Amino acid sequence: MSGEIPHILDSQTVAAFIGIGNQTDKDGDFSRAEMYYLKAVETSERVSGKLHGETGLVLINLAKFYRKYGHYEQAMAVEHRIDTITSLYLEDQCT
Repeated sequence: MSGEIPHILDSQTVAAFIGIGNQTDKDGDFSRAEMYYLKAVETSERVSGKLHGETGLVLINLAKFYRKYGHYEQAMAVEHRIDTITSLYLEDQCT
């Protein structure tokens, strides 16, 4: 049971970073919003792993953010990571 508490707190931290990223994006502060989205990704990678589905979901927020502002190369790089995670998930489901 005690091992679950840090994971829950880290999941809440990821959600908080995404929420702050969303709000600072609405406020028009691209740099701060990007920083919070990146913190959410970093935390998710640390907690769940770089290739985990939860991290993929967090990456979707970052990719949408980059596309919104016309940062297509960055968005495509993030989307490539999402595709990799999705492919690995599908491979696991088929074996």
